[in-house]
Amino acid sequence: MRFVSGGLFIFIVILFVLLTELKRDVFLPLIIRLEHDQNFDICVVGSGLSGSVIAERYAATTDKSILVMEKGSHIGGNCYDYIDNETKIRASIYGAHIFHTKYKHVWEYVQHFSGWVPYEHKVLALVKGKYVPIPVNIDTVNTLFNLDIKSVKEMNSWLKNEQVHYNRTLLNSEEMALSRVGLKLYELLFKSYTIKQWNKTPATLGPSVLARIPVRNNWDTRYFSDQFQALPKNGYTGFIKNMLKSPQIIIRLNMDYFDVRRSIKCEKTYFTGPFDRYYAIKGLAALEYRSLSFERQVIKDIDHFQPASVVNHPDPEDNFIRIVEYNWFPNQQYQSNDTIVFIERSTDNGEPYYPVPNKRNQDLYNRYKALASYDPYIHFLGRLANYKYFNMDEAIKNALEMFSNTVNSVLATT
Repeated sequence: MRFVSGGLFIFIVILFVLLTELKRDVFLPLIIRLEHDQNFDICVVGSGLSGSVIAERYAATTDKSILVMEKGSHIGGNCYDYIDNETKIRASIYGAHIFHTKYKHVWEYVQHFSGWVPYEHKVLALVKGKYVPIPVNIDTVNTLFNLDIKSVKEMNSWLKNEQVHYNRTLLNSEEMALSRVGLKLYELLFKSYTIKQWNKTPATLGPSVLARIPVRNNWDTRYFSDQFQALPKNGYTGFIKNMLKSPQIIIRLNMDYFDVRRSIKCEKTYFTGPFDRYYAIKGLAALEYRSLSFERQVIKDIDHFQPASVVNHPDPEDNFIRIVEYNWFPNQQYQSNDTIVFIERSTDNGEPYYPVPNKRNQDLYNRYKALASYDPYIHFLGRLANYKYFNMDEAIKNALEMFSNTVNSVLATT
């Protein structure tokens, strides 16, 4: 019989102790993989609007088994809202979300999952100590430039004189803004704000960024002009919870798809995360996204801190982009004696919010998209996966169309 030498014995003992101490970190991922080694017809990565619509549609119209994987600790993605413990005000961790749409079928769809409170969103900008309406309208111009424009015709004439007219395709967001509002409004309202939000000058961003800013030739102070505008009566979290309540849907929180993708078998996968992360193994460069940080402040014994729910701060001396005060929203459940505000700053760090639209990123996105064309079992949807800014209704519309376009091929495999 051979005996283990003293040195080797000591090494084995030390190794055993180390493994014992580290067993949680070493073996936990394996345990998770084994625990979740299951087969599903449909896997959905992300429980935001896009993923929730896909999961709901499959549950409502098929007998498929559906797994929704959410790497965060709650459903709803960036739409998640909650009741603040201190003030009892309904607020959002990830910024204000206002539902608005011109699409009747989208409006009819969301009615199934929540009651809705009518709400027409109004935004102000604080410029040189003056609150002015955003989008630009007659009051904005009169207040900033001490004018007395009295009609749509006069406003059209003023805009025409201010606008820069190009006889070619607009190349960037600076040209887009100049073509719509002219140099003076661009400098006061849009240039510095855009730099703070994107950490890039408008001249280096695609035209789509500032093309989204509406300009009015009248006194309309609504931020959106869509026919349907409202907030969910019980918040977006309740709205999405109702979408995912089917017993066919299994929700796994705190689960990163990339930790379990080898052990969970999916007949079809819908991915709503950053497009480049899915194909990171291919070694291509990363796409750029901008994120937001939020500073919460409770202000005691006042109803409101500012004159609107959202106030933009385009002045370059302010180191933030806007302040949101949720007590203005009409879907509050409680009357609070205090108010709560969130100061928003834009950053490169944190969870991705906004794709950065410029030529470099668009070219890179097209390379990633070419990779996806060879994989029939994965579908990409939503803002991050499409590398495109979507309003909430557009995210829902995109998911409904994705379901319509793919469900037949999925059903054909059963």
